Amino acid sequence: MVVLGMTELARGRCVSVELVAGGLVRGRVHNVDRQAGLAVLEELDTRKMVVVALGAVTKVTTLPATPSNWPEKPMVGKAGAAVLRAAAVEYARLPPPGVGADGVTAYEALAKTLPCKWDDDGGIQVFDGVVRVAPPYRIADISR
Repeated sequence: MVVLGMTELARGRCVSVELVAGGLVRGRVHNVDRQAGLAVLEELDTRKMVVVALGAVTKVTTLPATPSNWPEKPMVGKAGAAVLRAAAVEYARLPPPGVGADGVTAYEALAKTLPCKWDDDGGIQVFDGVVRVAPPYRIADISR
């Protein structure tokens, strides 16, 4: 993981972003939410919006220019904020590294009817941490 400053992913900048898994995204930065750990880029070739987890970024390179048919400033505001909010919700549902199938199954069963989120240790927090289910996700592992 690379520590990003405020300028590497500045809104409107065209960048090439290398990811931990070996992927590469080339696009224009629309919005960055450092608290959620997400950035939204518009791909240069396809103009599709891509959500990138900042923790998966290994390198950011600024590209020299933007295509001439692009608007001067990226679309931001309500559209960009809505994309980031939706991505943050989906990102929060992803299990942390090391969580097995039992943990994912337990999370999915709880999340159908209760507000849940993962904690950093692979535990499942229910009702904003009022109840916690720790690995290996048995009844004995439920705490308040």
